[in-house]
Amino acid sequence: MFSFIRVLLAASLCHTALCAQLPVYLFTDFGGGRTPVDQAISDWQTTIELAGGARKTAGIDLLFFNDTATPLNPKEAGAELAAAFPYEHHIAPLHTVVVHVIDPGVGNGSDNPRAIVWRKDGILFIGPDNGTLSAACPPDSIAGVWEIDAARINAITGNDTEAGGTFHGRDLFSIAAYLLATNKAYLDDIGTRYPKADLRFRLPVSSKAKTIPRFAPLYTDRWHLIQPPHEPLIATAYYLAIIQWPLYREHTPQPKVLFSVEGSDDLIAIVNRKTGNIYIGPDNGLGSAFFKGFDQRDIWVTQVSPALHRHLDESSDNEGLFQLLLELPPYHKAPRELDLIAHVVTDTPEQRTLEGIVWIDAYGNIKTTLTNQQLSQQLEEGYRNIAVTLNGITHPVRLANSFAEVSPGEAFLYVGSSAAAGDNPHRSKRYVEVSSNGTDGRFGADLFTANGLPPHSGQLITFSFLKAPVKLPGTVTLQECYGRHHQD
Repeated sequence: MFSFIRVLLAASLCHTALCAQLPVYLFTDFGGGRTPVDQAISDWQTTIELAGGARKTAGIDLLFFNDTATPLNPKEAGAELAAAFPYEHHIAPLHTVVVHVIDPGVGNGSDNPRAIVWRKDGILFIGPDNGTLSAACPPDSIAGVWEIDAARINAITGNDTEAGGTFHGRDLFSIAAYLLATNKAYLDDIGTRYPKADLRFRLPVSSKAKTIPRFAPLYTDRWHLIQPPHEPLIATAYYLAIIQWPLYREHTPQPKVLFSVEGSDDLIAIVNRKTGNIYIGPDNGLGSAFFKGFDQRDIWVTQVSPALHRHLDESSDNEGLFQLLLELPPYHKAPRELDLIAHVVTDTPEQRTLEGIVWIDAYGNIKTTLTNQQLSQQLEEGYRNIAVTLNGITHPVRLANSFAEVSPGEAFLYVGSSAAAGDNPHRSKRYVEVSSNGTDGRFGADLFTANGLPPHSGQLITFSFLKAPVKLPGTVTLQECYGRHHQD
């Protein structure tokens, strides 16, 4: 009887519709190992991006999230995953979707397959086939495995997951989960089945998790934010700017998403008709991301009282809030604006310098306000040798499409996966990032650490674009460092 049920289950994997909406759990190491033990979430920027993707792609209102996984360690993180979702040793219909995003193997240039694993007890795991599932999915527990086809997801969603700078944890694994969990796609629509129902890469299972991860419920349409006292204002404004892209889709009704920031004086509401986003908070520049780069006809700004702010916070009707705010009188002055795009500070025939600000993520990757269009313009005009100055340290940097292309400890520049504020339906305006590949424990912030002090979010960064090779005291030129690959 057991074998017969197994055959029926295997036969139905490719064509049986999933239920109306399955719960989606996201287990990641985005916190970089820095999350306090009593919290489930540390990296709110990526968390909100993931939530925005869920709302835009599939209309999902609720996710369950934990980013406390042991970072860069599939074996330890896999033991934690097995503790959170133990194998029940029986056959059951699908009831849960779990996304696991543990490096290595979650971005461009990886040799690890991107896999969807159907465990017989009804859990669907989605993430890199890099050993993370070794403990959670013993060999006899798997009913089927599919390798995700990014091109098929692109065709269904219109998202570009092939461009340099995409991040598969957010743009591929989670999107596949949202589509499957809401019955908007079947397994064969987005993947190719493995010939054998087992992982291609397994690690020895020898340890158990010290703690069982707990997941925080996240509603995807309302975010209450506190301006951190230790962060410069511009850093928080930049943070709000880079979470805009998941919430915008051209020519379709926009979900109404509320971002409420604590404040007491000069409270305003900014309604963006184009994106559906609502900002309510102090008029101190934080709302720049909600209007900067958009047609002013799409923007409505009004003043709100502290009492109205409290009422808006307590209401759960975002659509009603959207309409209510549009009926209030216009704000009597232009809202304060912060510069969220890098700008030119010097321009000569041989050198062009742009200055921006940085946001440092949990791993030490340096996100900047230099856009990919600005980078492309300098390269097209012949300024192809680049040096970066941050925190009093200057490094020549090379260009690369992914971390896999650079050696450990090597500074490189790449088009990141976070988008700038503005009309940006397909992330056409993306921020440039600086980092190193991290395999030796060093990321971008480590390369710009001076006297034990790493760079911090909100700090100024300078990009020097030169037509001649970069030559700094005690360094070699980019051509000497990186050879023909860079010159090409």
